[in-house]
Amino acid sequence: MYIKSLPLHFLLPQLWTGAVVVMDNLPAHQVAEIKPLIEGVGASVLYLSPYSPEFNPIEHWWSQLKAFLKQFSPKTASGVDGLIKIALQLINPEHLKNWFTNCCYCTS
Repeated sequence: MYIKSLPLHFLLPQLWTGAVVVMDNLPAHQVAEIKPLIEGVGASVLYLSPYSPEFNPIEHWWSQLKAFLKQFSPKTASGVDGLIKIALQLINPEHLKNWFTNCCYCTS
């Protein structure tokens, strides 16, 4: 059974009465037919609250990575790969700590 390319035939047989399926707010998860199928096997659906990039440390890294890539405007996949490799080598551990602290995660 596929609903908009979601392989529910893998998920549904693994569920049991009382199971909880946690989903984010990805549009593919919001298809009207999904929730009744999950509830039909006795499980329930819990949607996460809307995504907030301010509370996700990886978003701080992505924004800096995108800015770094734009400086060079690579034209090929290998160019992008090479720049990402360089960017990973330039990560300052103190920046990582600060990103987690800024997002209210304990960093001690």
